[in-house]
Amino acid sequence: MKNRKLQMHQTAGRATAAVLALVMALVLCTMPGLKIARAKGEALEYTGTVSSEEILGLVEAIRGQAQAEGAPINDPAAEDAQREDGTLMQYSFGELYTRSENPRADAPLSAIILTGENTQGLRGTGIDLHAEDLIAAIYNSNAEVDGSREGALLYFEETEGETRWGRVERDGQRISAVEYGTMAPTEGGYTLLKVTYQVEYDLVSAIRIDGMDGAADEAAAEELRTTLGGLQEATGYRQVKTSNDGLSLDPMRADDLIIDGKDYRTMKPEDLEGEPEDVVMDNEDGTYLRILSSDAYEAVFTCDAEGQNATLISYTLKDDSKEGPRGVRLGDLFHQDFRRFRNGENETDGTTEVLYGSEGTAPYGMADYADGAGMTLRYITDTADGRQVMLRLYYENNALTELMLQTLQ
Repeated sequence: MKNRKLQMHQTAGRATAAVLALVMALVLCTMPGLKIARAKGEALEYTGTVSSEEILGLVEAIRGQAQAEGAPINDPAAEDAQREDGTLMQYSFGELYTRSENPRADAPLSAIILTGENTQGLRGTGIDLHAEDLIAAIYNSNAEVDGSREGALLYFEETEGETRWGRVERDGQRISAVEYGTMAPTEGGYTLLKVTYQVEYDLVSAIRIDGMDGAADEAAAEELRTTLGGLQEATGYRQVKTSNDGLSLDPMRADDLIIDGKDYRTMKPEDLEGEPEDVVMDNEDGTYLRILSSDAYEAVFTCDAEGQNATLISYTLKDDSKEGPRGVRLGDLFHQDFRRFRNGENETDGTTEVLYGSEGTAPYGMADYADGAGMTLRYITDTADGRQVMLRLYYENNALTELMLQTLQ
């Protein structure tokens, strides 16, 4: 049974999906199984990699929606309608741009920016869709989104006289854009069509389509080839699996106890970066603690009187550029991290919730919603050497402000 907290965070997504379902029959769009009529009545069904034909079909569908709405909301003749992309024509679903002296929806378009929550892009994808769901909705030959911390290639294909690609731009687990493009030689250069999904906090915030006017030169084409080639060679950094259905995810495991690229289970003082303040404290009970702290972290070890034979018992991450277990990072929003861990086995009383397992018997997860504007998530796992380790995440005003790993026993 799904827990109430998860349902609360899914409400907006379900509402958007419901509205999209209502307009599917009214708005021309491109999605698997939905056919778009050609001028001669022949139908198209798009699968596989995204082609230039598909992108141009989407452009025409959007143009048709604009024509159905009639005149743009703004005045294209006004001074503030002159933008870098051309003359702005504002509609309920977003913005159309043209460099034509006669700005109308049927004029040649230079760019389109979709922002309306009911607007669909490629294959039924749209605003407020989770980035992972977007990637799953369109062809992808890189299931784990394996690449570098900065990006990954979803697919690369040279077919039918054009180059096709899909790629992700990211800062670690934080995806900022998902792009689908095509390039083909033409007289005087290359056509370069792109559909770019802008992503904020894991959700699609805007969809940009460009490349309909003019041709790219050889320098731009070569730069693109170099970028895509670099992404093809990049490996070793993967996107963490997330899910609307928390029951499909695994409990946190000992192998997840990675923080800033280091394994909590085996971390030693010499593994810590920089030159932290280093203090050995006498607990006055025959044990000693060695505390190493910097602007980026605080690590606490048990040790002997000389600070040797150290065993890590807690690590607090302070640097918002570093990642903890499953890519969790200071500044994340609650819904981003909640989707990375198993949940939904129990109902909540509104104050606490057992997300999975049984409290006190690892592995299990707990949530505490009682602290006013704050919320706490705790995930506990066993290690092979018999220890029990907790990941504690504290959110204030929906943003992650504290991240700590701690040995409980």
